[in-house]
Amino acid sequence: MIINDEFVKEYGALIYHYIRKNHVHGKEATDEIHAEVYIRLMKTSQTYDESKSKVTTWLKYQVQSVCSNYWRKKRDSPDALDGRIVYIEDMQQNG
Repeated sequence: MIINDEFVKEYGALIYHYIRKNHVHGKEATDEIHAEVYIRLMKTSQTYDESKSKVTTWLKYQVQSVCSNYWRKKRDSPDALDGRIVYIEDMQQNG
């Protein structure tokens, strides 16, 4: 499979749809993941086997994988709240 302008025109909107279905919102995050998806597609396009799945199924899997990596990085980020609820008043009192 060749990832080129025709591919982007045909499947670009579907890729954005799959990204949003993975609970990614906001232009910056969506664009970041969209770029990562295309990088992944270019690296893995040679492994696509049309006898095993439709292109749309393969794309959905690739997008899910990139989104999972994105959420894992966000969760493990030093900026993450580690699942704690932080109240603004507590932050103001504790500096």
